[in-house]
Amino acid sequence: MKICGYNLLVPDITEEITPESPEFTIFMIGLNAGRRNFKTGVFVRGSVTDNEVINFGNWLIPYGEVLQVIKFTSTVISDNEVELRSPFKIVRLNLD
Repeated sequence: MKICGYNLLVPDITEEITPESPEFTIFMIGLNAGRRNFKTGVFVRGSVTDNEVINFGNWLIPYGEVLQVIKFTSTVISDNEVELRSPFKIVRLNLD
């Protein structure tokens, strides 16, 4: 999904990822938009080796942190609808 020039990865998670999942650990990363670093320390749940990212589509990155980086606010419209708003764009997402 692309919102206001930023690519957002929205994984299709078909299995539940729990804190006990052995392949996932919690560690700190920086969040970038393009070449610009917006957040230097954000905790994520994911998996990496020395030189490779593993199963990136299922990483858990804090929703609020991503919204701050892309300068959006989030409003819950109903149980299955969310509105993302920036100074330039309003997007409504159906979560079904």
